[in-house]
Amino acid sequence: MSEKRCKICEKAFRPSRRHWKTQEVCLRKKCRNQVKKNEQQSWLRKNPGYFKGRYPSQKGHWDFAGYLREYRGKHPGYVSKDNLMRRKRRNRPEQGPCKSADIQELVHRREKAIFEVRSRRGIDRQETIRLQLDGVLDLLGGVKSADIQELVPRR
Repeated sequence: MSEKRCKICEKAFRPSRRHWKTQEVCLRKKCRNQVKKNEQQSWLRKNPGYFKGRYPSQKGHWDFAGYLREYRGKHPGYVSKDNLMRRKRRNRPEQGPCKSADIQELVHRREKAIFEVRSRRGIDRQETIRLQLDGVLDLLGGVKSADIQELVPRR
């Protein structure tokens, strides 16, 4: 790839490997901004009425103070329905298995269980394991688990 001359600043530059055929300006911000400005001006000359569109005709309709207040005054059914729907959305119970309150509760219960296990240092290892399993089962099922010693058959 050979060097090219920038269309804006006339300095030599090495073009991008991907765009070497079409790149006409260097990567200096000043040159890129100038190209963008030139392109926008060219486009506007080719499309003179683009931004005039429907806005002037609509501006008189929408651009006055109190439009919404006046509309709501004339359409009380709309207001009551809108207020009802807002209340429903605000009071709607969260859907799905991942309710944020439940997650916070689980985190709190988990921290409490871990604290309980760690605070009992003087007990034997089996008791610690039992408490850990009880905590895990309690978190998973939400129901107090049976005592592990009762589940293991005695000899």
